[in-house]
Amino acid sequence: MAGQAGEQDIEVTRHVLILIHLADQLLRLPDMQQQLRQGLQVLDAQQRELGPDAPEVIEGLAGLYQRTISTLSPRVIVNGNPHQLNRPEVAQRIRAALLAGIRSAVLWHQCGGSRLSLIFRRKRFLEAADSLLRDGIRLVVDKT
Repeated sequence: MAGQAGEQDIEVTRHVLILIHLADQLLRLPDMQQQLRQGLQVLDAQQRELGPDAPEVIEGLAGLYQRTISTLSPRVIVNGNPHQLNRPEVAQRIRAALLAGIRSAVLWHQCGGSRLSLIFRRKRFLEAADSLLRDGIRLVVDKT
C-alpha cells in the first residue's frame, strides 16, 4: 500500500481493491447478507464457547466464505507456496481472513470510502495508520 516497488505490494493492493469490489457487490445482495448474518451468529456462539482461534470456528468462517463471497466475481487468487496453500488448515485460515477483509471493506464503504478514494488518498491513509501504530489508539468515550 505504501507504493514501494515490489511484487508483494502490488499483490496486497490488488487484493484490497478486489475485496472492496466484492463488498460493493455484497451490499447489493440482501439474501447473501442475510446468509452471512445468520452464519456469523451461529459462529459467534461457537467462538464464545471454544475461543476465536479454535479450528472449528476457523473452519466455519472458511465455509461461510466459500458458500457466499467466493461465488461472486472476480475470485480472489492467493499466490504462495503450493505446499502450504494446499494444506486444508492454511486454506481455511486464508478464507477466514478474506471474510474479515470483506467485513472491513463493507465498513470502509459505509464510512464513505471507495476504490478511487483509496487509490488517490493512499498517502494520507498511510500516515494516519502509521500515527495510530506509533502513538497507539486512544479510545474516546462520549458520556452524553
